[in-house]
Amino acid sequence: MTIQKFGGQLLVTTAFCVGLSWWLGSLHSSLGQHLLAAWWAVGLFVVLSIVMFAAGKLAANATNKKLFSQLTIFFTFTKLLCSMGCIIIYKSTMQPLDKWFVVPFLLVYFIFTIFETYFMFKLSRLSNTK
Repeated sequence: MTIQKFGGQLLVTTAFCVGLSWWLGSLHSSLGQHLLAAWWAVGLFVVLSIVMFAAGKLAANATNKKLFSQLTIFFTFTKLLCSMGCIIIYKSTMQPLDKWFVVPFLLVYFIFTIFETYFMFKLSRLSNTK
C-alpha cells in the first residue's frame, strides 16, 4: 500500500467518523453533549494510524519476519491503553453526568479498528512476498 493510498483512505475514514458522530449527536441530545469524546478519539486514532502505518511499512520490509507480528501485538496493546487513558481523562476532566460519552468514543474506535486491520493486512502482504 502506498502512502498516497493510505492517506486518502485515512481521510475518508476520518471524515466518515466525524460525519457519523455529528449526525448521531444531532439525533440524540445525550450523545450530542459528548461529541468532544468523539473528537478526542478521532485525533488519537488518526495519530496512532499514521504511526502504525509508518512502523508497519518498515517492519514489512525488514529481514526479521517476526517483527511485523510483534509490531501488530504491540500496537493492539498500545491502542487499548491509549483508549482507556483517553476515556479516563475525559471522564475526570469533563465529569459527564451520564455514561453516554462512551458511545461516540467506541463508535470511532470500532471504525478505526476496521481501517487499521485493513491496512495492516495490506502491509502484511508486502512482508509475505519477500
